Amino acid sequence: MFTAGTAGKPKGVLLTHSQFIRVFSKVCDRFDSGEILKGIETHKITMFAGTPAMYYMLLNHDGFDENKVKSMRVGDIAGAPVTPEMIREVSRKFGMYLFGMYGSTETSGAITLSEKDDTVELVANTVGRNFNAGCETKIVNPKTREDLPPGLVGEIVTRGWHVTQGYYKDLELFAQAKDKEGWFLTGDLGSMDEQGYVTFKGRIKELIISGGIFFLRWLVD
Repeated sequence: MFTAGTAGKPKGVLLTHSQFIRVFSKVCDRFDSGEILKGIETHKITMFAGTPAMYYMLLNHDGFDENKVKSMRVGDIAGAPVTPEMIREVSRKFGMYLFGMYGSTETSGAITLSEKDDTVELVANTVGRNFNAGCETKIVNPKTREDLPPGLVGEIVTRGWHVTQGYYKDLELFAQAKDKEGWFLTGDLGSMDEQGYVTFKGRIKELIISGGIFFLRWLVD
């Protein structure tokens, strides 16, 4: 799968079929709200993953009808800030439970995920905690690579079977994205509380993504 990342130049991320099945098994190459709504009604879709903008595009589409999306049960919302009010609105109109999540193409889509019993406020204000069994996530000082205690902001790093095998035809670039202990350097800023819940804070490097996911310019020395 190709991702623009922070440089704007597409990078081919090498992922296995097994990685996608074990995480979520979801891939989308384009988004058409009308076609999505038809698909939900026709195929009785029960799970949906999208950004806040995608959910609102569905809700605001002329073809949206609460009676035609009753098959929906759960979904995740990620890629941009959300509020408790937004989660309540989407959950009510779709009749589904929303999970908050965080991840990247390089990590098979998901690193952290909220839990079923989490409050709406917790889902809105954090991105959940380490989701994949056998994988690890922590916060480190971006310069010294030392582990940071709960509450302090640093770089989110992760390692385990969910991390890509590399970038297509660019081994050097991938080598720069991992440290000597095998931790994948996400380039994202965040903090982790004592229960392991991660709060996303922004990017270490400049990031501009179109399509309603992120419009963010965050620079850190």
